[in-house]
Amino acid sequence: MPNNKAQRLLRAAEAVAGRPVRLRLRLWDDSTAGDDGPVVVLRDPKALRRILFRPNDLGVARAYISGDLEVEGSLVDFMREFMLAADTTFEDILGRRIRPLAARALAAADTTQWLLRNGLLGLPVPPPASEVRRASSRGAEAVRHHYDLSDEFYRLMLGPTMVYSCAVWKNPAQPIDLEEAQIAKLDRICQRLELQPGMRVLDIGCGWGALGVHAAKHYGVEVVGVTLARNQVAHARQLAEQSGVSDRAEFRLCDFRDVTDGPFDAVSSIEMTFHLDTRGRIQHARALHDLVRPGGRIFCHEITASPRGRLFQRGSGFITAYIFPEIDVPTRDSAISTLESAGFEIATVENLRTHFTASHIAWLRNIEENWEEAVAIVGEQRARAWRMFAATSVVSCDIDNIGITHTVAHRRP
Repeated sequence: MPNNKAQRLLRAAEAVAGRPVRLRLRLWDDSTAGDDGPVVVLRDPKALRRILFRPNDLGVARAYISGDLEVEGSLVDFMREFMLAADTTFEDILGRRIRPLAARALAAADTTQWLLRNGLLGLPVPPPASEVRRASSRGAEAVRHHYDLSDEFYRLMLGPTMVYSCAVWKNPAQPIDLEEAQIAKLDRICQRLELQPGMRVLDIGCGWGALGVHAAKHYGVEVVGVTLARNQVAHARQLAEQSGVSDRAEFRLCDFRDVTDGPFDAVSSIEMTFHLDTRGRIQHARALHDLVRPGGRIFCHEITASPRGRLFQRGSGFITAYIFPEIDVPTRDSAISTLESAGFEIATVENLRTHFTASHIAWLRNIEENWEEAVAIVGEQRARAWRMFAATSVVSCDIDNIGITHTVAHRRP
């Protein structure tokens, strides 16, 4: 075994991953290893302890968010290496390939002994102060934890439209004009719903009001938007006033299950079902059915996962600890069957995974290009968490762990 600490750790990481790891490693003692990929700097032995005690993305996140681990170069490339290594382990678990798993477990055990002999392994390190305990943040509280973060920060990341969902790009390979792509998405939703002047529309999970105001202004409809985030309601009402549609765009602080003044001619639900568990998604689909008139159309814009993505989600800890205290992304088949079980007839289903990749690339670029401002708004730990979230999401979309499903359906007459 090499005496160089960085070389020893990199070889151990490759043994555990069962594949070459493309990165350059530099430790606190200036030892280095690797000759390709992003530079990963472990500034303190605490980074190792964080990773070893939580050997999933939560350990890596704690090390990065605390500043014990730094990445010089592309954070996306680093997260890609980590997630592909994790995928190798998941594939072995699914295939019940015991021997490679056992070999990697022995390598991990040998590494632990080496760490102990060299005084590099000690008690667990307390998590960063910005970490949230999932059990203490549920339901509306969890939603508000995320969306009430800071309108200034969201404006920095999302741009002037303040639309926090997958955009529709002319060319997803070149995500240049985020504002144009988001307006194109708003038009796409209105057109799929076949909105006409005088129709009454419900927007579930209305965000900062962009879709409701756009539909009222450009399609002549009456809109009711609902959200559980206080700051979103305030912003949406102000936007409606500024756009001259406050008489036709109403925004409420309430749960979609508390809407009682249906039926509506059309209903949109944009990227909100991942906040719900299986039971909640069934309730959501039934509510959509009850809230739209017979023959009316619904548009569901949902984050969905591949089977591999669902497996990664179950093994993950980072997203729930720092970004979404509640998250449960369904598979595409599950999302569609839930709507069918509620009584809808499916008209079209579209996969916009590449558009989701492009959207996260644009959001990550906005964070990185305005880094000092992001830190000033939310603090360094939270800014690091969101940068890591955006980078992780780019990779998750790119390797088909998650994507976006557009489903148009109508309630049977």
